[in-house]
Amino acid sequence: MSVPDRVFTVSQLTRDIKRTLESQFPPLWMKAEISGVVLHRSGHLYLTFKDEGAQMSGVMWRSRVTRLDFHPEDGMEVLVFGGISLYEKGGRYQFDIEVMQRGGRGALFLEFEKLKKQLQAEGLFDPQRKRLIPKYPRRVAVLTSPSGAAVKDILVTLARRGFNLEVIFDPVKVQGDGSAESIANGLRRVAAMRPAPDVIIVGRGGGSMEDLWAFNEEIVVRAISSCTIPVISAVGHETDTTLTDFVADLRAPTPTAAAELACADRFELSEIVQQNGSRLRRVMNDQLTQLKMRLDSFDGAYGLRILPDRLVQYEQFLDDAQIRMGRSLKIGLDRRVEKMKSLENNLLALSPKQVMKRGYAVVMKDGLPVVTNETVQPEDVVNIVFAEGRAEAEIRKSIRN
Repeated sequence: MSVPDRVFTVSQLTRDIKRTLESQFPPLWMKAEISGVVLHRSGHLYLTFKDEGAQMSGVMWRSRVTRLDFHPEDGMEVLVFGGISLYEKGGRYQFDIEVMQRGGRGALFLEFEKLKKQLQAEGLFDPQRKRLIPKYPRRVAVLTSPSGAAVKDILVTLARRGFNLEVIFDPVKVQGDGSAESIANGLRRVAAMRPAPDVIIVGRGGGSMEDLWAFNEEIVVRAISSCTIPVISAVGHETDTTLTDFVADLRAPTPTAAAELACADRFELSEIVQQNGSRLRRVMNDQLTQLKMRLDSFDGAYGLRILPDRLVQYEQFLDDAQIRMGRSLKIGLDRRVEKMKSLENNLLALSPKQVMKRGYAVVMKDGLPVVTNETVQPEDVVNIVFAEGRAEAEIRKSIRN
């Protein structure tokens, strides 16, 4: 037998198999029952996936294990997301777990991923749409449950840090039936306030995915997207992620952090004011010193010697101008008074009362003036209005001219 061109070592062959295996299987979701669950002292989680026809080893690294909100146990049904990898030293393939959820919650995650992709394709999560949170807001609106710990954390933090800050608390339902509609309506209600708030904090404390599901509802995501006020999402703990985190203008890891991000610290502002005040005083003192030096250099100059005389002349000029102005104002007012009297006399001459005093009267029928005999008939009753008083008369005959 001839000598082969290439001879593999075990390591080389295993690495080739690893590359081939991992390239053929992109990350995927898998549903299975788990057994042999071992949480190693290193923090890594080892277990076995199985169903009626096969089984497979699985591993979840410590950084991902810390994000679990439940304790995996033998016999539990789970939904996992991850990829196929090969453990070279043991020569066996395994499932590298990125996300693991208890059975029964898989449908929620699939719905979460589906809606996330849809809204992302519409551009709702585009970073260019996000607005800056105002650095020094005057009005902050808070939307959360009135009974949870989150509202206390937010309000206490705003009260401690805020300076001349108005806080608007709008209680909403954050869990259970109708919670998504309550949050969306609260956003629209607060955004319509006048004067409007400068920023809105919306969120709640931590919980399971089911507890936080209202913040994954499409109606809430679209309400935040269309809100005219910058929104800070403060849902759950740092490891919790909801769709409101993607659409909001800013995502805070906790409700307390949201309050800290929403307003500047009053003590920091006080320190900035003090520093700016000290800097301003130094600048003013320097300028005053320079001006004093310039004035000292002008001592004895001709311009300074004649300054008092010039000031006296300007004072006399101002007195004369004041007297002339008073005379002009009086003449102008007298002319206007005369003109007003002339206009008043003209108006009086044109007044119907003045005309009637010369012997004229107005005949009225049914509240309207009679200007032609065609509007009255014999036996009609009319009113005759004189310059002083009125009389009632009956038409006996209507004569045309």
